[in-house]
Parts: sequence; structure tokens; C-alpha cells
Amino acid sequence: NARLALPDIARMTSADVQSIIDLLDRVNVFSAEIATRTRALASRAQQDRRSVDPLVDDLLAQVGTVVMLPFSSISGMFPKAVRDLARQESKSAEVVVVGAETELDRRVLEQLKDPLIHAIRNAVSHGIELPAERERLGKDRTGTVTVQVARNEGGRVCVTVADDGRGLDTAALRASAEQAGFEPRDADNENPSTLAFAMGVSTSSTVSDISGRGVGLSVVKENIGQLEGSVEFESTPGIGATLRMVVPTTRATIHGVVIAVGKRPYVVPTTRLFGVFRVDEGDVAASAGVPTTVIDGQVMPILDLAAVLGLPIVRREALEHLPVLVLGSGIERVAFVVDAVLSEQSILVKPLGPQLGTMQMISGATVLATGLVAPVLEPRGLLIAARSTSGASTNVMTPTGADGAEEPDRPRLVLVVEDSITSRMMLSNILTTAGYQVRTAVDGVDALTVLNSDTFDAVVSDVEMPNLNGFDFTAAVRSDETLADLPVILVTSLESLEDKARGLEVGANAYLVKNGFDQFRLLETIRNLI
Repeated sequence: NARLALPDIARMTSADVQSIIDLLDRVNVFSAEIATRTRALASRAQQDRRSVDPLVDDLLAQVGTVVMLPFSSISGMFPKAVRDLARQESKSAEVVVVGAETELDRRVLEQLKDPLIHAIRNAVSHGIELPAERERLGKDRTGTVTVQVARNEGGRVCVTVADDGRGLDTAALRASAEQAGFEPRDADNENPSTLAFAMGVSTSSTVSDISGRGVGLSVVKENIGQLEGSVEFESTPGIGATLRMVVPTTRATIHGVVIAVGKRPYVVPTTRLFGVFRVDEGDVAASAGVPTTVIDGQVMPILDLAAVLGLPIVRREALEHLPVLVLGSGIERVAFVVDAVLSEQSILVKPLGPQLGTMQMISGATVLATGLVAPVLEPRGLLIAARSTSGASTNVMTPTGADGAEEPDRPRLVLVVEDSITSRMMLSNILTTAGYQVRTAVDGVDALTVLNSDTFDAVVSDVEMPNLNGFDFTAAVRSDETLADLPVILVTSLESLEDKARGLEVGANAYLVKNGFDQFRLLETIRNLI
């Protein structure tokens, strides 16, 4: 009997001791058997995982191919579009498509359609010369627009639209940018073609149903931005111009870096990720009250990602180097301090759904190999939030007023003009979250009254409203000397080229369509204008 009370230990016999020893032996044998069985189960589970993983990967690959279509599924419309446009402008032009067999996600193809049509129309209208002029320059009378698709590394494709026309008229571009209220920065002297992406900037001296409104390349940039892609524009006078768009092959699976912020994992897509670095705390300095650092020879703001996400900042242990992610491209870069960089992997993104679709810094979620659910961060949303946090503008051009004077240091006040209470609340919430003060009006007449009550920095207005619609309201603002320079952004469901042209003709600084509304585009437009 091994169950003896402590006071009885002194009276234990040798038989009692042997009973305890036998019990311990049996426990040891049982424990060893449990350990053996556990190891066997773990080994079988590992074998099952090795067997199932290839099957799952193969299944995911097969599912991915279901939504893949060749580029030729949209390129068939290009020849007719070029012929019709060339005939309308008394030109001779043809289109050549290279790499039409390249397969992309049908959702990517669908979103590429509009930017490509805009790019091709721009190439014919702005680039290709009249036949007589081409002949005088020693060129073939028929101009050529080449659309080429090629695979890049990292599951991305590069789509280029190139023409053999006159190239970009940089002088006309700068003049149009200044007329639209933008002052080119020094960087634009090296690459002035970046100005071509600004809303309302065009090298055409006349406005027609084809060109002259400055909407073409801004639409291209907006749509490619929604795909988390990048756009570049190059031009050589007398030889031609090339628009290069890099987009993901599919929207379901992305390549991302897994990071830790606080005690949670997050995923940052590699789109707009310039790199991962380590920064010494001593290399962080203050510039105009904003923490900055120098990475790869460039000065940039450095912010704690936890603060940008609105999370409590946990005191970190003393580290020799701070792990930093640098997001952005070109001269627009921001460094974000994180707690750790864990891994880099391809992930399957699950959208948030309509209930959370307006969150600007989170685009979806994924399940990591550890079984944890990790939010997928939105690089564009982080950059916008960083600008609001740091107060630094990193765009390639700085909007100025008539006298170029700096605005007083006060909260930006925006007037939202919208007759729909749902749209009015949505716009107000977006702007308030971005750090703006917001006043509202229910129509154009109400808005004109509100404008006389305070000093506003911008107006965001609907078009279809009772009493005074957005077009007439904008015209009334432009005719008022005290309000003539006030930026007006029209946000409407009217999406025809005629409506867009009318919006710009009455003096709107930007024209955004509600169909497929992009809050990032709205915030970037406001930031560029005020």
C-alpha cells in the first residue's frame, strides 16, 4: 500500500517500500509509452502534412488558373480603337501587340482595360504626327503604337504602351501645370513627365472629346494604383514616348513581409515596399518637428507603425538597431519602425467585406502558417496616414495659391456638399479620419451661404443636387472674386467624358467618379490641392 500518511512513514515496512518502487516503475513505463505514442503521432502528422501540402498547393494553383485569361482577351479591341481615332484626327496609325498570350487574372485584365485605352488614345492623339509631318521628318507615314506584355519577377507583369511619335512637349506640359495651379519641384526638371499624371494637366492647346482635359494619364495612375501597381512615363523628343505599367498577375495571392507590431503579426505587401533596414536610434533627428532619418542617401520621415495604426506603443527593450520598413517609391518614401521582421512569404488574401471596406490602412486578412490570423496592411493607406501624422508632403509637386504664400498653421477646413445623407456622412467620416475639419451643406445654394461664414481650404461636392447642381455651384464659386482660388473637387456618379469635360470647363480642380469610389484618390487629390 503506497498511500501512507507522512506520520506513518516511520512505520513503513520493506514491503511498503517495494510497493512504492513498483508503482514508480509502472509510472515510468507508462510515461515512456505515452512519449513513444506522442512521437509516433507527431511523425505521422508530419508525414500527412508533407503529403497534403503538395496537394493543397496543386489545388490552389489549379484554382488560380481558372481565373486566368490571356491578354488577347482585351487586346482585340485595340486595332479598331486606333483606326477610328486616327481617322477622326486625319492621321494614319496602327497598333502592334506583343505578348498577347501572357495570362493574367481576369480581374486584373478588367481593371487594365480603361488605363490601356486611355494610354493608347493619348499616344495617337498627343504622340503620332500627321502623315505629312512624319514624311517630312523621314518617318513612315503610318505611326505605330506598340503594346507589349512581359512577365516580371515576383508574380508581376509589365505592360508598356510605346509610340514612335513626336515625344512629350515638356514646355507645354510645364505651362499647363502652372496654369492648373501646380509649381513643379526641382525633381521635375530632371523628369518633367511626372507632371503628365496630374489632373487637369494637358499638352493639348484645344479641348475636344479626345484630348485637352488632362484626364487621360491621371485616370491611368488612379486605376493602376488601385491594382497596387506602379506607372512610369518616359519620352524622347522626336522619337516617341513610353508608358510603363507594372501590375500583379493575380489579385488573390500576394507576396508579403510578415512583421510584428505590439504582440500581433501583420503582413505588408511588397508592392511599394522599398526595403527592410536597421536604423540606429542615434541616426534619428528632428526636422521641423518631424522625426527623420537618412536611408540609402535619402532623408525621409521615420514613424512608429504602432502610432500610425492607432495602437498603444509598447516600451521596447533596448535595441542596438531599430527594424524599419521603408514604403513608397521615387522621392515619396516613409520609414516605419516595427517590433520585428519575421518572414517573407506568399499569402492568400481574404477581403474584409463591405462592412469594413472603408478601412484605409487594412486591405484584408490572411491565415499564417502558424494558424494565426494576420491583418494585411494597405501601403497606400499607411502613406496617407503617415502624411497626416508627420505633416510632411512628399508629392512631386506642391500646389500654391496665386501669390505662393504659405497657409497659416491651422486645421484644414473642408466643405462637403451632398444632398444624400448617406454619402454626406461617408465623405465626412473619411475626411475627419484623415485629420480634416468638416462642414456640410445639402445643396449648392446652402453651400454658397456656408462658404461666406468661414474660410475653407477645399470643397468636395456632388453634381446631381436640387436647387443648384454641382456644375452651376462650381461656376458660381469661380465667378466670386473671394472664392475664385478655392479648390473644388466634384465627386459624382456621372462618368461620361462629356460630364468630365463640363466639370473641368466650369472650373473644378478634379473630377472623381463614385462608381468604384477610391477614398485614397480623394485624400491624395485634396492633399495635392491645399
